Amino acid sequence: MRLVLTLLFLLPLSAQAQITAAVISKKCVPVQPVGVTNAGVSIYTDSTGAIVPPPSLGPDWNTAYQTYISAAWWFLLNDDPYDANDGIGAIFAEPFLFPGNPPGMSGYNEDNPASRFSVLSVGALREYSLSGNVQYLSFAETLLNYSLTDDITPSDQVYWPSMPCSGALAGRSPTSCYESPLGALPGVFIEPDKAAYLGLAYLKTFEVDMNPAFKNAAIQIGNTEAANIRAGNSAQSPWPFRVNANTNAAPDAADDYTASVIPQIMLFDELIRLNIGNVVAYRSARSTALNWFWAYPMSTNLWANYFEDIPGDLTNLNAYTALEAAYYLLNNPSLDPQWQSHVAGLIAWVEANFVVEQFGANTVMEQQLYPYTMSSHTAHYAQVVGLYGKMTNDPASIAKAQRSLNWDTYALLGVPPQPYAGQIVLNPFITSPDMSELWFTDGYVTPIYFREVMEDLQ
Repeated sequence: MRLVLTLLFLLPLSAQAQITAAVISKKCVPVQPVGVTNAGVSIYTDSTGAIVPPPSLGPDWNTAYQTYISAAWWFLLNDDPYDANDGIGAIFAEPFLFPGNPPGMSGYNEDNPASRFSVLSVGALREYSLSGNVQYLSFAETLLNYSLTDDITPSDQVYWPSMPCSGALAGRSPTSCYESPLGALPGVFIEPDKAAYLGLAYLKTFEVDMNPAFKNAAIQIGNTEAANIRAGNSAQSPWPFRVNANTNAAPDAADDYTASVIPQIMLFDELIRLNIGNVVAYRSARSTALNWFWAYPMSTNLWANYFEDIPGDLTNLNAYTALEAAYYLLNNPSLDPQWQSHVAGLIAWVEANFVVEQFGANTVMEQQLYPYTMSSHTAHYAQVVGLYGKMTNDPASIAKAQRSLNWDTYALLGVPPQPYAGQIVLNPFITSPDMSELWFTDGYVTPIYFREVMEDLQ
């Protein structure tokens, strides 16, 4: 359930948001510790009572945020533990780890391969574009090459053949798709929005390394999404939340709806921009999806059904899909003359339903069935609020985003002061200040949001 993706896909890797300059406060002067996280880490505030990063991360926010980002990537690039049960690195077979030296494998039977491979590969591409370090590019290519042959639907499925699996059994390779909320229900099921995210990752990587296998995989996903779209209504989204790959039917009525259609819209945007594949079909499907998006979730606030390990449930609202929609509108304001009021409304809805204030910071819960504040969702919120503040010249929103990121820095465990001056870093685990599991798509995605915020607000 702690699956998180990010809208890193929205902008070309070389571009920053083309909006007026805003500044993240550079000074960071902690005073007395005011409390501790569940992991026992002391929390610091400044003289105004606002939370600041722990002093061990650096003397100012930019340094603290960079330390946080570097710690995550050091672990992912250099210290991914070996999964002895599967014979490969844990990142290929496990959704999360347990803290320890060495870390413990989760064995959690709702892996999230499409989401994990897509978000981490695109985050690595961004680091590569900034640093030129080919280790990041190699990391992205390794994940995506693995995904081309592992965790895909059988080629004989009528409607969704050779498509990325959204769920899978942990600690295995290779495997077929597995959606744990469906139990022993026969058939192969996938979540179309997760396939679209992986298609975006393939396209972004193809633009860097020109590997035709990635281009062809993205086109295959785009063609399949376009072929299977429907107009939708209040009970059915343009694609189901979960769908049988052979029959194109949702397993039940609740799984026939998801508010998550932005991934497919973004995939079509990119395929159209690159002018590859069936552009006419992509334009048509994109228009259908956008029409439904405006008519339903943007009008009803039914932001439901996203996380792989949770059954379809239209009463289980989540913050993620609403924030995802808001960030897409911020990056595509020409689509919506009322983007400012719409984004403000989405932010207010998330704050009313999912925000918990801690030490002056807005921290964000994932969904109503899992009401725990988490680092990735808090950073996702900060990403949206910060960019909204910059685009509307609202310093209060930028400060609010910064306080949320400051809270997130307390999820970083085991990193000594100034750890990247040629020193060996031991166990730079990143989870959430209120949790202990080391989710690849939560703790290790959070620094990817940090990078986006730093680029947006510089």
